Amino acid sequence: MLHLPLSSLTLSGLKKKVEGRLEQILINLPIGQEYKPNGIKDLKTLRSARLLDLIVLREPYTSNLIPNEFYRHCTDYFNTVLSSQNPGDYLAIVKDGRIMMDTGSNMAVIASDGSLIRELCFQWNRGLVSVEQNAFLKQKGFTRPTKINGTVFSMLAGGGAITYYYHWMVDSLPRLFLLREAGLFDKVDYFLVPNYSMDYHKETLSYFGIKSNRVISALSHRHVQADSLILTSYTRLDGHHPQWVCDGLHNTFASPSAPERSDRLLYISRADAKQRRVLNEPELIEVLKPYGFEVYTMSALSMREKAELLGSARVIVGPHGSGSANFAFCKPGTKILDLFPDNCVAPFICDICDKRGLVYDYLLCDSDGNATNAVEGQKLNLTVDVKRVEEKVKRLL
Repeated sequence: MLHLPLSSLTLSGLKKKVEGRLEQILINLPIGQEYKPNGIKDLKTLRSARLLDLIVLREPYTSNLIPNEFYRHCTDYFNTVLSSQNPGDYLAIVKDGRIMMDTGSNMAVIASDGSLIRELCFQWNRGLVSVEQNAFLKQKGFTRPTKINGTVFSMLAGGGAITYYYHWMVDSLPRLFLLREAGLFDKVDYFLVPNYSMDYHKETLSYFGIKSNRVISALSHRHVQADSLILTSYTRLDGHHPQWVCDGLHNTFASPSAPERSDRLLYISRADAKQRRVLNEPELIEVLKPYGFEVYTMSALSMREKAELLGSARVIVGPHGSGSANFAFCKPGTKILDLFPDNCVAPFICDICDKRGLVYDYLLCDSDGNATNAVEGQKLNLTVDVKRVEEKVKRLL
């Protein structure tokens, strides 16, 4: 019998499967019960008990999406909310606090008395659910935490930030803006991140002077305890992007060397992606090129190159995707034409564009399938009506 050596890729995949299976076995055994959360308490109660300190940056406010007829076209499963009550922006400093994360659907922040902190936990089950449904309350087995001497700042933000660029950019990274605003940045010894495997994780953190020796990945450290654990309020609720998030992204990454005025016309392709691709893209590019459109894909560009490119644009056309969060780098007045598969129309990028003073337009295109939720929807490809695109482009020029 011929025995072929396993490739490193196969071994890596096998290791992950074994680790995942072992983890499932352990959490169903009654071990480590001293780490099981014993209830739920809110920030006010824990602050009164002197188990945490609270720094309030902004009081609660009402967030409203800027009126736009686009929102009536958004797919039902995105549950677009036009007006949302935001609890304000704050930081909690938890003494001897712990944080646990599973595959991303649940995150538990635990005070030193063993209670879940209501406002800081995250739980997802086909949508955000209450802390009472946090899976760690029902879990049987718990592993011992990795104990960190010093101060740890958490950038964890649910499962989306583990995998998707958009969620990293709007849900995780802006927590650093709050940390800086509170004057606590230099107090932090380590930064707990949802993932640190992609180049953009490392590159974006480098803008803040954060090197790899100060980064802890939650993928390899699912249960962490620190002398002092700093967490922030959520940066985005109900799909609303606070003004400070959009401005912070622009001010951090936008190139100061970009020309004051530019007339570049850009088509941003997703040919480098596995999904949400334009199936008739050659035909679309053939229509756009006579107008002077340049074609780019984003994955090969550094953050600085992305910021310089988008900051020099007058009009940008492209299929909707995670990288559309980069529109925050554009100058006010830049015109956007967002191309959607008609069975997955999301409200998020329109809000970023409105907050940054961009001119937002969109086109619903034929999907290559159906979707009943966002996970299915993001896998859809689209076929563009090139005549309709050309009509819209003429109006934007």
